Amino acid sequence: MLLEQEKEKKEINKLFVVGFIIGALIIAVIIGLLLRKPSMDDQKANILQGAYTEGSPEFQDLQKDIIISTDTDRTVQSPMAAGTISMFIHGNIRNKGTKTLTILEINAAVVTQFKTVLKEKRVLVVPVQLARLDPGQTVPVTLTMDGFSRDDDRADIRWKVTAIAAEGEENKRGNLKSDPEQHKTDNKITITTFNNLEMGISLDDASRVLGATGTLVSENKIGNISTKLYRFSCGFKCSIDLSFTNDRLTQKSQSGL
Repeated sequence: MLLEQEKEKKEINKLFVVGFIIGALIIAVIIGLLLRKPSMDDQKANILQGAYTEGSPEFQDLQKDIIISTDTDRTVQSPMAAGTISMFIHGNIRNKGTKTLTILEINAAVVTQFKTVLKEKRVLVVPVQLARLDPGQTVPVTLTMDGFSRDDDRADIRWKVTAIAAEGEENKRGNLKSDPEQHKTDNKITITTFNNLEMGISLDDASRVLGATGTLVSENKIGNISTKLYRFSCGFKCSIDLSFTNDRLTQKSQSGL
């Protein structure tokens, strides 16, 4: 009888060990898949590679047909438990042009009566919130800004387009799907220059080290803290991403070096 009980205990222990191993393998596989999935920032950066930004003639031609207005009836502010104020901003975006937009990023800024920016936030509307924005179409946009003080002069909301592209007219200079020969550069970007980038240097210093000018991918500002992400292209499927906080390098990553 005792031998049978000992045998049963050993069988139970074996099943427990096997179950534990299988469970650990499943968890490891799930974690691996999650780590391989690009982050939201990476996905956004990949999308914006095909967009035109301020300063290019294509950007000026497309953005002039985009009308953004604040829905004052639905925009509200609410006190929070921590004593701060949150704003729930509603707006409307109208494409009065003749082209279908495939990429549209906008910036909303809460400003004082003297036009000083208190807080601002960028939103990738197309293709994240909707797949496309057709000619004549009007769509709503919503966003939340937190951390205002009760004494802040929240006088107005200013909107602007920060990145844009139309169907069939995506920015081929930012699209790395074409011939690799088209993406050769004369910059000095190598794994050595990348490693030479020291935390705390300015954007200008980083550009001199790399011998190249980066493209602004994303920007966020909360109070006196400004965070910007710049991408430096170094060839076909090769790039460096540098994150600056108040114009000081705080993070760097590279792909393809």
